[in-house]
Amino acid sequence: MASGGDSGPAGATPTTVLQICTLSNLPERNDAVAKIGGMLQKAGSKVKKLVSRQSDGSDESERRSASPEKHGGYSPRIEVRVLKALRGEEHRMFHRADPEMHTNVHERAGSTTTWNAYIDLAGPVSPEDTLAFSVVHVDHNPATKNERLGACTVPVSKLMADEVATLPISLEHKFSERAESQCTLTVRLIDVPKPARSKVVFLVRHGESKWNAAQKSRNVLGLINHDHPLNQTGFQQAEDLNHRWNGPHDCHDEYTKDEDSARLHAQFLTTQHAYSSPLTRAVQTACGVLEGHPALLKGRKLTLLSGIREIRSSFGSLDTSGSAVGDGIAGRVTSQLEMLVGIERAAALVPLIDPNDADAVYWSHLKDSKDRIQLRFDSLLRLIRFSSWETAIFVGHSLFWRQFCHTFADTERIEQRDPECSSKMGTHKMGNGSMMAIKIEWADDGLPSIVEARMMYGTKFAEKRGKGSDEDDRDEDDTDDGGASSESPASGGGATPPPRPPPPARTT
Repeated sequence: MASGGDSGPAGATPTTVLQICTLSNLPERNDAVAKIGGMLQKAGSKVKKLVSRQSDGSDESERRSASPEKHGGYSPRIEVRVLKALRGEEHRMFHRADPEMHTNVHERAGSTTTWNAYIDLAGPVSPEDTLAFSVVHVDHNPATKNERLGACTVPVSKLMADEVATLPISLEHKFSERAESQCTLTVRLIDVPKPARSKVVFLVRHGESKWNAAQKSRNVLGLINHDHPLNQTGFQQAEDLNHRWNGPHDCHDEYTKDEDSARLHAQFLTTQHAYSSPLTRAVQTACGVLEGHPALLKGRKLTLLSGIREIRSSFGSLDTSGSAVGDGIAGRVTSQLEMLVGIERAAALVPLIDPNDADAVYWSHLKDSKDRIQLRFDSLLRLIRFSSWETAIFVGHSLFWRQFCHTFADTERIEQRDPECSSKMGTHKMGNGSMMAIKIEWADDGLPSIVEARMMYGTKFAEKRGKGSDEDDRDEDDTDDGGASSESPASGGGATPPPRPPPPARTT
């Protein structure tokens, strides 16, 4: 696998990227139906809390401070839609910056929400161009409609003059009457003269969580809780993976004998950016796997990325919902690690954490549709391509990584270097506490493909539980083999997986 970060060819088309940074001071929506939904949701949350007290040993004071029960039953969200006008002529292409912020407007009134979403404006812009922004409240509630909250139009020349531009949003009349202060949107333009042609990133799946133990013991109360932390086995898997890359040379030499693995190992050791799903088990895993890694040293932070949280495959998938936002995430992770390794060790493990776009309720209570999942994939790919770094580490979840690989893998090219990865990466989960390096390549038309893949440091894919079993399609997480734990059995050959259906249409 070649080193990542290859810049575009000499003939690559330059482009301009718009970064939506923050949205501040949204007014109260005052929607009666949405409020009723919120009241019903809060009533349900009280039942969850009663169950949690019986099944989770975490401190109640922590739960009260970290649990943001401020969301409606229909999980509305805010979108910023961008229309680019070229030199006064309308360019009929809408771009959406949808950072997966699922929360009622009236619960976030007066606050600032971080997005940091990238939008490719599909080519360079001129000072004579204009950009039109529209802030829209998107509601899944069948009793209400999507509603435009406000808009603004700004010449590109103003955005070029400012490093970060603060744009006043002109609110619709019924919302402006409720506004306590000016609603603003902060954005910045990024010129990309040579868009990256390829990059290598490292995908990590978290270790085994308490959900697994609840499944083994048939503890129903344990299964219906949400945002499960790691259990002792899960944290050991994270530490085992750390020892494999961070141990003596004779330790990781076993896993870097061939040229590709040795090159990837060297690249992993120099990676200086790390991201994690905000869910507790993923952040705990990042703490264990990346202890002592350059990505979290010298003041560098672990950046949370809500878009790589686990896929919610059904309404009852409680473990895809978080239990903390913002700075409360670091507090919850620390307290849960203290139960596993003690106070002093936990304090040393938890790095500086940037909540990023997890500073508000980032999860949905609805099943993720294919379109919603695709939007999350597209957002991740734009981050990877247009960030200034050469490579990065992402700690996430099995269903998300499997579907991501299924959607974008070029299995014929991957098979040339790693037949096992080619046959399993889109049909099998990564094992708990495992790592996979992938190389993403963008074609001349901008479409991405995973062209190379390699499981790292002896970690493996999890084996399916038998022909016709649907256990591999559950939400996080059934107990999986294949991670870094020394007790995990090696993956067997198994039956050849069935052919995959054609992937859905891809966008960037």
